[in-house]
Amino acid sequence: MPGRIPVDINKIQRFVLFCMAGCLLGAPLHAKGDERGFLVIRGGSSDHFNNTQLYDRYRQVEAALTWWLPWQHRFSSGILFKSGLDIHGGLLTDHDTSAFVGGIGPRLAFFTPKEVFCLDAGVSPSLLSDHDFRADDFGGPLQFNSFIGVAWHPGKWLRLGFRFQHMSNGGIYSQNPGMQIYVAEIGFRF
Repeated sequence: MPGRIPVDINKIQRFVLFCMAGCLLGAPLHAKGDERGFLVIRGGSSDHFNNTQLYDRYRQVEAALTWWLPWQHRFSSGILFKSGLDIHGGLLTDHDTSAFVGGIGPRLAFFTPKEVFCLDAGVSPSLLSDHDFRADDFGGPLQFNSFIGVAWHPGKWLRLGFRFQHMSNGGIYSQNPGMQIYVAEIGFRF
């Protein structure tokens, strides 16, 4: 099938291990402050309406590593602004097709004064190993993921979050259906 890139599960596993190794090996190069970044596992689904019935068409699971960059600022109100680099990789599926999706891009976050809650947003160019799903053709392998989300840090190491994520190709291909995914995440901060 044209446009199809074979999904190699071993490569996906190596990518996840690479993210974990980055947490450990990159520790001396951390940003200012206690937290260097976080590693999460997240998953979600896209909801679509068909003849007034709600059903989920796509599901996505992925591992992601965020590395905080040294550029941050604490406002006089106590709100902390941080910038980071997000690396993610996982699987996008519908009822018939599965494809690897992975990318890298910037993240911006605003933390409450005690850094218990945060609002973050980001965008990343991403590669989709198979863009031709049964219900939709996403146009080609290059996609753009953008998100806005909230997270709660109930302890020193735990991160729980929810985000609204959009993926489309930005009109660079003739087909551009795009999709929205509602994603929950759990992870640890390091």
